[in-house]
Amino acid sequence: MDIRLQAPFDRETAKSLHAGDYVLISGTIYTARDAAHKRMAEALAEGKELPFDIRGNKKVPQDADVQYLEADRSYGIPGLGTVQTLRSTDEGVAFYVQTGTLSLFHAGDLHWWDWPGEDPEWLAEQETVFRREIQKLAGIPIDIAFAVLDDRLEDNYAEGMELFLSVCHPRYVLPMHFWEDRTVVDRFRASYMQDCETILLDTADETHWEL
Repeated sequence: MDIRLQAPFDRETAKSLHAGDYVLISGTIYTARDAAHKRMAEALAEGKELPFDIRGNKKVPQDADVQYLEADRSYGIPGLGTVQTLRSTDEGVAFYVQTGTLSLFHAGDLHWWDWPGEDPEWLAEQETVFRREIQKLAGIPIDIAFAVLDDRLEDNYAEGMELFLSVCHPRYVLPMHFWEDRTVVDRFRASYMQDCETILLDTADETHWEL
């Protein structure tokens, strides 16, 4: 049965949900990744106001339980499952989530940032860290993966995604981080996905899938 909620809703409602529930939410929802969380925390520490109420509902207690995740750790989260974090090659962490029915990987900014013209030593470190971190996921089932495909890397745009798919073999992959040039998804599919068992979901043109 579908669960229909109107945002904002309180913590008790959120805690009543379980992994595998099909939830339909109406209303205004703010989402943010790790880099945005970091900026919000810094702003609050400096006494600045945020552009919106991060508690959403005034009924939510001031001491709401927020858990900050560190790299290279595993967390058990009630109602969700386990979360394994990986070191990023930029801001924040990457994370692998395993529920009772689904496994998901979100790379965040973990990527092989092979910027043309950058310092060779820095580039070598980027490649080393990226290869090491994704190797931690080798052989682990991944149903859905969010991974970087960034055309700003010019001729090197496909390196990170191609390596990730060759090591991790997710069932579905959603490209992200491609900024203004959305044709990069089609180019990658045409050049690299012909013999790949992973299904690439076109995040350039679609926003909703039934999997």
